[in-house]
This record gives sequence, C-alpha cells and structure tokens, in this order.
Amino acid sequence: MYQFKRILVALDQSNNDKILFRFVSHICSRIKIDKIYFVHVTKTLEWPPEIIEKYPDCLAPMDENIQHMIKEQMSQYLTKDLIPDSEILVMDGNPEEILLKEVNIKEIDLLVMGKKSLKDGSGRLAKKMANLAQCSIALISKSFSKALGSEFQMMVSVDFNESSLNATKMAEIIRNANDAKIVIHHVYRVPSGYHYSGKSFEEFAKIMKKNAEEKMDKLLKEAKIDSSNSKLIYTLDKKDNTVKKISKTAEKEKVHLIVIGSKGRTPAASIFIGSTAEKIISSVDKNVLIVKDKKGNLDLLTYMMDV
Repeated sequence: MYQFKRILVALDQSNNDKILFRFVSHICSRIKIDKIYFVHVTKTLEWPPEIIEKYPDCLAPMDENIQHMIKEQMSQYLTKDLIPDSEILVMDGNPEEILLKEVNIKEIDLLVMGKKSLKDGSGRLAKKMANLAQCSIALISKSFSKALGSEFQMMVSVDFNESSLNATKMAEIIRNANDAKIVIHHVYRVPSGYHYSGKSFEEFAKIMKKNAEEKMDKLLKEAKIDSSNSKLIYTLDKKDNTVKKISKTAEKEKVHLIVIGSKGRTPAASIFIGSTAEKIISSVDKNVLIVKDKKGNLDLLTYMMDV
C-alpha cells in the first residue's frame, strides 16, 4: 500500500480553506511529506474593466493577490518546521479539468478538498473529483476541528473485496501515525431467496454474520492488523439501506473520519468509486477518505484525457 508523499490541496477562498490548512498541518506533524501543492482555480484572472478603470494604478495581478492571501493563511496554520517543499499554483479555467490534469502531472498521492455540510449544498466538484481522480482523496468538512485536541477515531467501512483491503491497510498506517482508534464496520444482508433453504430469516441472518466474521478474520490477517486493537462491528441491514447503517454507526461511535475503498472490479476501474461511496459523500456529515489503488489508473486517466 503506497503512502501519502505528494499532496495537492484544492483551495477556493471560502471559510473551509482554514480547515484544510489545519488538516494539512495535522498530517505534516505526523507523516513525512515530500511535497505539497496548494492550488486555487478561478474562472478568470482578469480584473473587471470597471475596477481597472476606477483603480488603474492600485491593482496587482489577480494571481499575485490570491497567492499573497494563500501565503498569509499558510503562515497562520503551518509553521516553517512543518512545511515540506511546497508550491502555490493559481490558475484560471475549468476547476475539474485543471485539478485532474495537475493530479496526473504532479503524480499526486492524496488530493485534499473541502466537503460541504448537507445544509450547505451538493459539493458537485468534490463528488466529480472523488470519481475521476486517480489518487486517494480526502474530503474534509468543518467538523474536522472537533478531531483536534481529542482522541482521533476513524471507521473503515468494508465489504471484503480488494478495495476494502486497501482501505484497511491505509487506516492502519493512519492509526500508527496518530495513535488513533479504528472501528471496522461491515453491513451484511440476508439474501432474498433465503426461504428456499428452509431456514427462518433469523437463522439465515446468523449464517450471514458468521460468514462475515470469517471474512473479517481473513481481511485482518492480510492487512496485518491485531483485532484486539480494533473494534469490529457487524450490522444487519433489513431494508437495503447500507448508507443509513454506516451513518448511524459513525454517529454512535463518534468517529472523525470514514475510510472507504474505491469499488472497481479491475485495476483500471478502481479509479471510480461505488454508489455507496457516492451516497456517503452526499448524505453523511463526516470527513471521508477514499483510498484508491494508483496502479492501473494512470493508463485509464491518460486515455480519458485524450478522448
């Protein structure tokens, strides 16, 4: 499992930027980072004509203005001893296209973006990037400030495929760096044709849970995780609403971060996230880390950019 060495932070001059700076500061204080790019993309870098006419000699180029503001914020949240090699990029154009291109060119391991709360809107760009970026992506909301100064706790949502293994391995890396607690959560169901077995719903539910426990043991062994250091939770979903079960468990366990793996069935398809991950981004008020396997994603992204 690759580690996060090269990070791109997408800024938008909103109030959420300061949370992203605090998140990056938190990472840099615990993990050795090689390079961080702070990127701001705007539709245009030209001042409106009426503003130029009114202040012809007082305006610095807009990109320099934005860079100056970013540097000021950096100085508030990132001390010199924490900041690795960093670079500020201010660009104009389509945010989605530019961020995808920079993630590819800069060989980014982790893309950090703001995550809107449910009441603040849909966060269309974040969802797009979560689906299309070749690297892992952290979607950080205002709630991250609650994690600072308290015992950090995260929850890995697993369904025992390869992406679950990647997510669990990454959670272990984060735990070791933060002395954090891990909740590993699996939602299981009773198949619709259970009655053909001659068993009751309750009897078959026990069978499915036992099967999940066996798969969990195998997952933890592959991820080299000691189960005694993790809280394992199995939730029966009777109404086919996995995301609701994940959300309720995350709230009950008071986790600060939900870790999930991308869902692709092949290495190339792992660039895309599954429907469960999309719903978690849209409907769960928690910070989310989507872990992707970069292997195999580069060729697919190159093809997509050329089409």
